[in-house]
Amino acid sequence: MERRLAEAGSAFDLWRRTSVAERARLMAQLGGTLKAERDRLARLMTSEMGKTLVAAESEVTKCAVTCDWFAAEAGRLLAPEPAPSDARRELPALRPSRGDPRGHAVELPALAGVPRRGPGGAGRQRDGAQARIERPGCALAIEALFGVAGFPRGVFTTLLLPAARRSAGR
Repeated sequence: MERRLAEAGSAFDLWRRTSVAERARLMAQLGGTLKAERDRLARLMTSEMGKTLVAAESEVTKCAVTCDWFAAEAGRLLAPEPAPSDARRELPALRPSRGDPRGHAVELPALAGVPRRGPGGAGRQRDGAQARIERPGCALAIEALFGVAGFPRGVFTTLLLPAARRSAGR
C-alpha cells in the first residue's frame, strides 16, 4: 500500500506539470478506450456489481462521453482567469490563476475519477463499502484502462484494503 501511495504522489508531481493539451489528448484517448471496451466492462460490472447489462453499458458510455467532453473543453476549463484587482501594479498574489491540481484524492466509485484527471488531479481509489472485496475486477479494470490510454503510472491507482482498514477510513 505504501508503495502504491508513493507512486500516486510521484505521478501527481509529473501530472501537474503535464500540459493542458496533453491532458486533453489523454482524456480523449481514455474516452476511446472506454468505448472500445464497453461490452467487456459492462459484463464485468454486471457480474461483479449486480447491475443490469443495459445499465452497465449506459454507465460506461456516460463515462466515455464525459472523457470526450473534458478533452474538448480542457483548454477553456483550465485557461488562466485574471484575478480582479484595482491595483495599479500587479502583485504576484494577483497574477492570473487557473485550476491547477493541488493534490490527489481518494475516490470510492471507480469511474468518479474520470473528471478529476482532466484538470490534472491524481488519485487513488479504494473499494467502496458496498464493493465485494473478493471481486475487485471493476476497480482494477478502470486502473488498467488509464494505463492503456497512456496516463502515467500512478495517476489513477486502485488500493485494495482489508475490511478493517476500510472501516478505519484509511
